[in-house]
Amino acid sequence: MSSEILLVGSFTAEDNQLLKDVQNRLSLHTDSCVLLHREEYQFKLQAASAPGMTANTARYPMADGAPLRARRDLVTASTGANEWTLHTCQIANRMYKKATVRPFAAIPLQSGNALAFASALGYGLVKKSTRKGFLFSRGSTNISLYQMVESSPYANSAVWQLEVVHTVVVPPHTKNMQLPAASYIDNGVEFILSVAVIMKGLVDLVPPQT
Repeated sequence: MSSEILLVGSFTAEDNQLLKDVQNRLSLHTDSCVLLHREEYQFKLQAASAPGMTANTARYPMADGAPLRARRDLVTASTGANEWTLHTCQIANRMYKKATVRPFAAIPLQSGNALAFASALGYGLVKKSTRKGFLFSRGSTNISLYQMVESSPYANSAVWQLEVVHTVVVPPHTKNMQLPAASYIDNGVEFILSVAVIMKGLVDLVPPQT
């Protein structure tokens, strides 16, 4: 089972000094940094059009469906690659208050049309967005420092978003192991909270609203 643990934050860098301070602090505590330029398409399962779904079966929870996102890396796309990632997650575990913890699955697609694939599964497009900035990494932790690319000329270009995602993979057959499955999650939560401590004074990191 895989779970992702999230914290998010935002700040306004009017003079770019705060942005430089955030970049420098992240650089000190991560192993790598690459450019981030990504499209994200958010889908919702349409009960009436889902494969095999009828009026009788639409009342079951499966009709609600887990959210589906199709992500495309535009940095690699500029080199001719066609790399998509399909991402879905379940409802967050309410036991954890200081960080969002939720089971998830991510499937890379090296070819084909991810949008058409999602549509064939019965999903309808809800929202499209584009992120542009930097991606810092350390082990199983990815930290995205980015701005939303807005078409409106009135959008505030000084607002930056920070998203910290720590991935936890619980090995199978943990019942026969000394470390319980919950301990993997607990350790991950403690780790991501340590990132919040590192960024304290620059950006306040909190669980996302959704």
